[in-house]
Amino acid sequence: IKETLPPPAPSPLLCQQKKESKQYTWKQRPTLRSICRGRRTTILHPTMILLLLLCALATFAAAEEAAIRVFPQRTSTEAAVVEWGHSAIINALDGVVATFGPQTSDGATFEVETTPILAKPIDGLGTKQRSNDEDEYPGKLDNADEVDGNMVIMTDVAGFSGVTMARIAKESGAAALMVVNTDKEGDGDFIYSLEPENEEEERYAEEHIDIPVIMVSLQAGNIITTALATDDMDPAIVNSGGALPERVRLYAGGDRPFFEDAVSKSPVVYLIHNLLSDEECEALLKSAEKKYERIDDTSGTSNYLESSMASEKQGVPTAIDVD
Repeated sequence: IKETLPPPAPSPLLCQQKKESKQYTWKQRPTLRSICRGRRTTILHPTMILLLLLCALATFAAAEEAAIRVFPQRTSTEAAVVEWGHSAIINALDGVVATFGPQTSDGATFEVETTPILAKPIDGLGTKQRSNDEDEYPGKLDNADEVDGNMVIMTDVAGFSGVTMARIAKESGAAALMVVNTDKEGDGDFIYSLEPENEEEERYAEEHIDIPVIMVSLQAGNIITTALATDDMDPAIVNSGGALPERVRLYAGGDRPFFEDAVSKSPVVYLIHNLLSDEECEALLKSAEKKYERIDDTSGTSNYLESSMASEKQGVPTAIDVD
């Protein structure tokens, strides 16, 4: 799913030469002139032109790459829900399941109902000094006794891999791990499926990680850690986990639709995952048969979709034989 930002201004190097009725060679006409944005420009040596074009194309390609952000498409097998509350008021967070550990397809093996506990230190590292070894295991959590049998909540601030964080949680006795993504580039609501970073981690996870591991967004993390907070509650109590729900339930999200605040400005973009099933889409199309005409830009006529459909190539028709 791509968010296409306004294209960069065209490079002045990429101008079209005015067509001449008579053809010349470089030796015959070394001062041949062309029109570029209303100005007369002397044509340079062919080698220099080639170098300038290569630089312009490289700059344009880099700008194009920077103008597109890619968001992962969620599948029902990745979707997880953390829920708390009672019959009158139910609160829930959406998460994404790691590629290792129990999966949503495992049924009861994946589901957990327990108490959420903040990790101490919150990122698994705290004030400890980290060596140059990125895979270094920092040991159990300081509050492992409290974490034992419960869902531990950790952040990714320390930069540990998903498998290392799962090992910290598992060896501290946790029944499940919730990783809060603190990456600010995702506007506070970006999540992805954690996965082993190398073959060694993949083997370790397969042999040792048997607890559910999910990721939630920073916004979701703030919601659950302040679930029971009141206006007069001491912030220190909230920061130590005193405002967490008493019990939470982790289960597979399945085809449950959920929103993701992908971009908060310029422009605002919300992704709605699992909104319609394939069967529902087919039913809608079937119910609309003979009630609309297919849109096709290749006929040479404009249509009302042309200005509303994003295109990676400016000026290229985008609505070609579509419903």
